[in-house]
Amino acid sequence: MIKKIIVVLVLSNFLLANTLNYALSNKHSFVLPKGSLELTSSYLKVNDTLDIFNVKEKELGNLARFGAIGDMDGFELGARYGLTKKDSIFVNYQQWNVDYAGSVLKNSRFEFFNRYNLLNTPYSFFQALSFDVGYINNSADNLDVKNEAMLNSMLKKIKPNSGFSFKNGSIVADGTTITLQESPFFSIEDMQSDSYYVRLLLGRKMSSHSVFDIYATYEYSDIKTKLDFSPKDNIFINQIAGNFNLPVLDRDEKKMHLGFNYTLENSNIIYDFNYEFSKIYRDDSLSVEDTNHVFDVSVSRILNKNWIIFVGGKLMLNQFSTDLPYLYNKYTQTQFDKKYGFAKIGLIYKFKPFK
Repeated sequence: MIKKIIVVLVLSNFLLANTLNYALSNKHSFVLPKGSLELTSSYLKVNDTLDIFNVKEKELGNLARFGAIGDMDGFELGARYGLTKKDSIFVNYQQWNVDYAGSVLKNSRFEFFNRYNLLNTPYSFFQALSFDVGYINNSADNLDVKNEAMLNSMLKKIKPNSGFSFKNGSIVADGTTITLQESPFFSIEDMQSDSYYVRLLLGRKMSSHSVFDIYATYEYSDIKTKLDFSPKDNIFINQIAGNFNLPVLDRDEKKMHLGFNYTLENSNIIYDFNYEFSKIYRDDSLSVEDTNHVFDVSVSRILNKNWIIFVGGKLMLNQFSTDLPYLYNKYTQTQFDKKYGFAKIGLIYKFKPFK
């Protein structure tokens, strides 16, 4: 009888890990309770006053270089649902507006993944083992680069001794200034990446109010980007484009991510800390920056059984090399040694719609 009581107490204590509040991080080996639906919304921002990691002024410098990244604002919406006791699904959508190449890059990011719990036992060191299968799509509006310093930077990268340059809205060709009715510019088009990944997660309940998880992810990305001169209906511009033989920057890449997540719930406060190391495998000509370190921290307050409010921040040591793969190419890769970080604030609403 005593042995049965002890077993029941151990199992009851262990099952608290499954009911530990999910806050902002999704890098957990424990699935959501069956029937639980959680909705998240976040506002994302970095500028001079919200430079929480002190990287903007030190790392970004001036924007007169093709590939440089500046301020950012955006939002994030998410939903996660416990299908069964072993199965949960996660959907996430982000919109980022990033100062890039003297203009604003409007990027949309959609992610979906399914998590299946393979093992859930109190008798091993790692008490939970789960498996994720996911898909990520990044896409951005065409970007017009009209800043002359940026344009000349691009020309030098594409063809260093071309004899062409931009000045005061005109084209200088071997010392001769040619003025057009419409000022010429570069357009970056068809920016898109489709990524597919699998992730293995191991979790250990450190106490009834804390969970430590480690994980490994393999990701494959198909990436599309195209450069072009505009205006496209101008004969002289078309002649320059032919002279430069602008490349199509389509490619693929593979990534390995290793990371850990620690979540602690103390009274009505939840602390999430996530670290991830990424190794990126590209063509030999694209190997200037092939790693990234990402730190993601948030503090959440439980307002009641349905509502959680949170604040946090994300820091990337090699900016968006893992988040926006189409920004990395042979002309921009030397810019990816910069740190980048942003702040976030938002709400989580959780409930059971089907009781």
